[in-house]
Amino acid sequence: MRRPLLLAAATVCGFLLLQMFSSESAPRVGSPAGDVRAELSDGGVFRLDEQRGHAVVINFWATWCMPCRHEIPVLNALHARGVRIVGLAVDALPLADVGAQARGLGIRYPVGKAAPGVAERLEVRVVPSTYVVGRNGTLTLASSGVVSAPELDAAVAAAELR
Repeated sequence: MRRPLLLAAATVCGFLLLQMFSSESAPRVGSPAGDVRAELSDGGVFRLDEQRGHAVVINFWATWCMPCRHEIPVLNALHARGVRIVGLAVDALPLADVGAQARGLGIRYPVGKAAPGVAERLEVRVVPSTYVVGRNGTLTLASSGVVSAPELDAAVAAAELR
């Protein structure tokens, strides 16, 4: 009885890992990012439309996601350089708990939870998923899975020109 359950669990975990490290992109680069809103753990509200004129990195993550944790130093470094970043957790945890977990993980950029429908519209199927939005509101990166520092740097540089 245990062996079939273990096999099923291993199969599901393997599928999820493959999805996490998939390089498929959701929305197309060059298309408008659309409306992105989120409640932030510090009590504020993130609205992408208020960020016009600035490059913005939107990172969908989860507190339990190990690949997401590998991206934290890269995102922290970009944030320290002045790039606008928001981490949107897909956890079922209350917002206050997400904020506490983020601080415990060393996240220095704003974190929150997206308004209903945002993750679905951006076709977030795995975490991490990262979107870089140009100054004009169009996507310069739509990435599912771990994004490398050079790939993210290039997307931010392109976003700062658009």
